[in-house]
Order: sequence, then structure tokens, then C-alpha cells
Amino acid sequence: MKKIKQNIILGFLLLLLGFIIAAQFQNVRKVIGEDLLSVSKARQLLKELNEISEEKTAIQEEISKLEGEIKKLEESEMAESYIIQNLQNELSKYQIFAGTRTLEGPGIVVTISEPSVETDDAEDSFYYDDSIVVYYKYLLGIINDLNIAGAEAITINDQRYLATTEIRPNVDNLIINGVPVTPPINIAAIGDPDELEATMNIPFGLIQEEIKLYTNLQVNVKRHNNIVVPRYSRVQGFQYAKPIE
Repeated sequence: MKKIKQNIILGFLLLLLGFIIAAQFQNVRKVIGEDLLSVSKARQLLKELNEISEEKTAIQEEISKLEGEIKKLEESEMAESYIIQNLQNELSKYQIFAGTRTLEGPGIVVTISEPSVETDDAEDSFYYDDSIVVYYKYLLGIINDLNIAGAEAITINDQRYLATTEIRPNVDNLIINGVPVTPPINIAAIGDPDELEATMNIPFGLIQEEIKLYTNLQVNVKRHNNIVVPRYSRVQGFQYAKPIE
């Protein structure tokens, strides 16, 4: 809208300049139309030419002034656009930190599943001892190792993992972000696939040393070129914490 107004002003000034020159040109033609020029007519012609020159100079100065103002407006708009873009980038960054944006990228998926039950006799089975609900501490350990390996976003069975995420056992399931989750547990992490996978499969690490040797839980680590981590859907409120002014 600003540029349209500016173009209209410039067009009007140029039209005015053309009109003045055309009018003066007609006067000059009338004056020099006679065979001979008298001294007074020559002076009149010189005066009119000087007036045309002065008017042209004044209009050119006005055009230059308007062009300068247009340039300032354009620079101001560019600066405003730059500021807005920076603010949008900052907002996007904090939305990612807060988990309120869905993300995608390469990474790995760690699947933890319970062993199959071959008998209904609890005395002949270690099913309950090996349940992920009992060994949910290993889930916390895996998440901690993923964070150490540089995971940028983590989800557990489509529940976004954040600093405020609670994970607790509840009879035959886990409660994550207030939502019941049952095995198999799929932990998806976005980050450097090489680094994440190496951390999960490190010898004498949590998976290789503790889970596979001392439990019957099944653990599988798989690389993926694109993993989607959903946004955190719950509204996080603060009742006691307040920013310092």
C-alpha cells in the first residue's frame, strides 16, 4: 500500500513537470514564430527559459527528496521485517524447548517389550519380576542415556518427554504425562543416529550389561531416517513459580 502511494506521488510530479514544460514550449513557439526577435521578446524568452529551468530544478529536488523518503521507508520496512523474523525464530526456538511444536528428523527407536508368558503359574514364571512396570527404572536410564548422547526430542509411545514429564508404575501399566501406557514401550529420539545408536549399544552399558543380562526384557534398537515427535498437548500451569522482575 505504501509503495502504491509513493508511485502515485512520483507519477503526479512527473506529469506536472511535463505539463509545465509543454506549456512553456508553446509560449516559446509563439515568441519565436515571428521572423525577427525584438530585444524585449528575447528578454521574455530568456526569462521564461530561466523559469522553466528553475521549476525543473525544484521538481527534480522534490523527486530526489521523495526518493530519499521512499528509500528510508523501504529500509525501515526491511528492518521491521528483520526484527519480526528474529522474533519468530526466537518464538520457534522456545516452542521447541517447551515441546509445544511437533518435530521431525533422523534418530533411533528403542523398543522394550515384556517376555512372552508360557505358563499361567506365577511360581514357574518370572513374568511379573521382568515386567517393564517393575523395571521402569530402566526406562528412565535409557532416557537419561539418550539425553547424554544429544537427543533433541524424545517421545514415549507418542507421549512427548519433557523436563516436567512424570513416569510412574501403576499396576499393569505406566503413567506418562498422566496417560496410561502399556508395553511394548517405544522410545523415539531425534538426534545423530550414529551417536544415539552407539550409546544404546555400548558394551557394559545399561542395555547390554544390565537389561539383557539380568532381566528377560526384550530390547531392540533401530535407526530411522525420519522420526516424528508429537507436540506436548497438555497445558502446563504455574501456581507458585513467578518470574523475577
